[in-house]
Amino acid sequence: LPANHRDPLDGKPQRQRNARRNYMLGTWSDEQYLDYIRRYWGYCSYLDQQIGRVFSALRETGQWDNTIIVFTADHGDMVGAHGMIFKLGFCGYEELFRVPGILRIPGVTRAGSRMPGLASSVDLLPTLLAAGGMAVPPRVDGKSLLPVLSGKHSDHRDIVFSDSLGKSIVCRDARFKFVLNWSMQDLDELYDLQSDPGELRNLACAAEHESTVKRLTAAIYGWLRASGHPEVEQVIER
Repeated sequence: LPANHRDPLDGKPQRQRNARRNYMLGTWSDEQYLDYIRRYWGYCSYLDQQIGRVFSALRETGQWDNTIIVFTADHGDMVGAHGMIFKLGFCGYEELFRVPGILRIPGVTRAGSRMPGLASSVDLLPTLLAAGGMAVPPRVDGKSLLPVLSGKHSDHRDIVFSDSLGKSIVCRDARFKFVLNWSMQDLDELYDLQSDPGELRNLACAAEHESTVKRLTAAIYGWLRASGHPEVEQVIER
């Protein structure tokens, strides 16, 4: 079971506790959770095998050295973290939002290398365009990862954002994650990912973190305006 499995959700949004399709703590036994986890990793292993078949086909047909490969996902699964299962849409936890981002670009990436720092799914489009020698349209929100992947730059983004089902805005920098639960007007969330990587302690109402909440709230408002978000005024009003 995950280290953050037995989370009573104290001081967190009520809607997380009320999501009975997802928050099974006190309903499921440990063995039911373990069976869910076994099945999840079984599916992942099966998928890995199928991707291996694609790799073999690329090598066998002589296309391995001229093919860009991207492995990613739109979201993760709670897999027992915080007592939850499935792709819960009422939280911003790392298990859902920190998705795989594995790229192989011949002549650019090095096998086994890792890119530190933050990136966003919207960065994939400009990365692929740049890798193919095509211009990136001016209205594209993302930034090409090529300068970082090639080792020319060490930093890519200071902060990233995600709109969760039109109900919450998730924002994180190198240390903190802030979740603005604007639609339901529920408790907001702030986690110190350095001291609390399991996201068990909500610091949003802690006086000593008031300035951090204000800073990240302002960053969210700026991102909403810059990205042309259709509900920017409703978010700020609430």
